[in-house]
Amino acid sequence: MGYKALDFNKVWRALNLNSATMIKDIVNQLNSNTENGSASVLEGFITQVGTADPTVSYLKQGIPTAVVARSSAGVYTFTKTGAFTSGKTVPNSKGESLVLDNGSWVHIAWTSANVITISTKNVAGVSGVLTDGLLTNQYFKIEVNP
Repeated sequence: MGYKALDFNKVWRALNLNSATMIKDIVNQLNSNTENGSASVLEGFITQVGTADPTVSYLKQGIPTAVVARSSAGVYTFTKTGAFTSGKTVPNSKGESLVLDNGSWVHIAWTSANVITISTKNVAGVSGVLTDGLLTNQYFKIEVNP
């Protein structure tokens, strides 16, 4: 009875190719707009300094190519045409307004089917002044349900 030798390099390459393909498929599914009727999610940490546009470190980018910009002092937007459906968009899973440790205030709200707006004030409540530079790795989550 003869045995055929295995080429372990070929087997290893095949396993790595399959593993890489599986990992790529999983990442694509996690980042896809809508998979099996689940919500599209835009989630991450946002930082804004001076008068510059905010920067975002994404955990999930299920709404690809949403543009983040500074509109005016303390007002920032996520913009993507038709991405934020009325009545189906939840701007932040922890509530729309947050009071930060330093007493400043962050509000995230649905503005239109194209825009989500984040506002920051130097103190919580209506008496606060819209102010730049208050977002430092601030967590956010935007969900759009099917």
